[in-house]
Amino acid sequence: MCKLKVEQPVPVAQLVLALLGLLQNASLLQAEERGHALRWPLMGCLTDDLPLLELLCAADEVRIPGELKSSFPHENAPDAVTDTYVVDGGRLLLTLWHGRLHEVIYRTPAESVEDASRRNDRLFAHYGQGDGWTEILDNGFGRTYRRTDQQRYGLWSYAMDITTFGTMGFHQVKW
Repeated sequence: MCKLKVEQPVPVAQLVLALLGLLQNASLLQAEERGHALRWPLMGCLTDDLPLLELLCAADEVRIPGELKSSFPHENAPDAVTDTYVVDGGRLLLTLWHGRLHEVIYRTPAESVEDASRRNDRLFAHYGQGDGWTEILDNGFGRTYRRTDQQRYGLWSYAMDITTFGTMGFHQVKW
């Protein structure tokens, strides 16, 4: 007589972890093409909840869940003001120019390379708004990116772990 082998059910938690592993591996392969690695948020960190803002929104529509610490005229751009906010995870610098938000600087150092990568993937996806990013320059201090439609720029200083996004119109004025 043959013995019938009975399969044991696999716990749901084990299936979920296996699925996340497959998704992470697929995403890492895609992310390599974009120049930064994607990490799935299995554990939270302070940079997972950073505010995501809309560039070019009206100044009076900008809402930051943090405390305004300072507001100064921008040193290189006439009529621009940079406001500094304290948020969970660090500081956020917003530059308002001609009544609109033109630049967001995240001074939110991550606790690990994986956390920085996850934060940057989230930020680049948001500010890309469906467009990709092309690396323009790596100067040994950081990387400069242009959105594929050439309307936005992104900077990531890997030496200081500061990430910046802005409009090309403002970029031309400030430099």
